[in-house]
This record gives sequence, structure tokens and C-alpha cells, in this order.
Amino acid sequence: MKKIYLTILFFITNISVMCLNFAVSPTKFEVNLSKNNTCEVYLLNNTSKVLRLSAYIETPKGYEDNNLDDLIVIYPKKVSIRPGGKKTIYFKVKKKENKKNQNFKSLIVFKEELPTTQKVENSQNMDMQLEFITEIGIGVYGK
Repeated sequence: MKKIYLTILFFITNISVMCLNFAVSPTKFEVNLSKNNTCEVYLLNNTSKVLRLSAYIETPKGYEDNNLDDLIVIYPKKVSIRPGGKKTIYFKVKKKENKKNQNFKSLIVFKEELPTTQKVENSQNMDMQLEFITEIGIGVYGK
């Protein structure tokens, strides 16, 4: 019974480490909506292959009426990052006349364009081949 638990634990820990093919920094932005804002996001390729990522805006649950989707412009929307490389994505948040003191939120999501295949092996001759598409979302908060 312990072997089964150890095998499951082994797969879970390996899968969680292998899923993150890229890193995003910083992971949160707070902007003042009374002026135009330009921000930078850094993307780091953690793989040994060229990584292609696309960026898009998503509305979080609960913020359907208070989102920044129409005010955010991302450039470039698609990038290729060499192995171990780093790219910078810029986005602009346009100013909004906010007569009420409301909080706004949107997500910028970075997604792999092609799935990554990982082969997992262990000492008990069990092999698994898994395909992942990694998505990482960062929050943009406006006041």
C-alpha cells in the first residue's frame, strides 16, 4: 500500500514541476486609472526548446461589470522565446474617468501555443506520456 502512495506522490510532484515551462514576472499590477499606464511583463523560457506564447485578456469571475478589458492593449500578443531566453511584453492601460470609487480587475493570460509532451518513468516500469498546455494569468487591478 505504501508503494502505491509513493508512486502517486512521485507522479504528482514530477508533473507539477514539469508543467511550468515558463515563468512570468511580476505577477500583479496595480494601476491608477486617472492617467495612462505602460507596464512591462518579463517571460522566461524554462525549457530546452523554443517556446511560443500568446497573450490575451480575460475577465475574472465577479468582475464582469468592473473589468479593464477594453482599456488594456498588449504588444506584442505573440512571442517566441529561445531556450533559457527572456522576452519583455508591454501592455498599456488607458485612463478611465471613474466618477465612483470602484475597483476594476482583469487578467492577462499567457498561454503556450503548442502542447508540451512529457514522458514520466519510475523504477516500477510504469511509463506515462502526458501533454500539457501551460497558462499563467496575472492580475491587473485599477482604482
